[in-house]
Amino acid sequence: MFFEARPGPFVIVGDSAGGGLAVSLMLRIRDEGLRPAVAAALSSPWVDLAATGASMRENENRDPLFTRKDILLGARAVLGRQSARNPLASPIYADLSGLPPMLVHVGADEALRDDSTRLVARARQAGVDAQLEIWPCVPHAWQLMSFLPEARDSRAKAIEFLKTRVAQAPFSASG
Repeated sequence: MFFEARPGPFVIVGDSAGGGLAVSLMLRIRDEGLRPAVAAALSSPWVDLAATGASMRENENRDPLFTRKDILLGARAVLGRQSARNPLASPIYADLSGLPPMLVHVGADEALRDDSTRLVARARQAGVDAQLEIWPCVPHAWQLMSFLPEARDSRAKAIEFLKTRVAQAPFSASG
């Protein structure tokens, strides 16, 4: 992988489907014995393509972007005939031990809220330093909406989390 050739610490960031891919990437890095990221910041990661979290139904009328049906249709398009519980497609079903510290932000009214809450709970059970912040009154991917004060606050917290982890990481020129 490209980061193996580069010295120094690195971080992983992802939101929504990219957040799920970020967790899958961290699992692959771990499983291949590569140098891990020092931290990850995830925003509303989609980590359960089976859509089993309670928030899929509880927030169906509150989430302005997604319904459970939309999410399941998207999952089927991505998965084809593969199982929605495949740990690399749905990392909520993976062994999360050995992953780097992570900060997860999610909106209280998102259909994907429980993907985040369950990811953090499972990560903590596996011994991972995982922090969760549930934000009220924000839509999915609010961090991209620069006009929202909550977007600036969420991004600032994620940046501070990542900077702190990078500053604490050991550095060697050989990686």
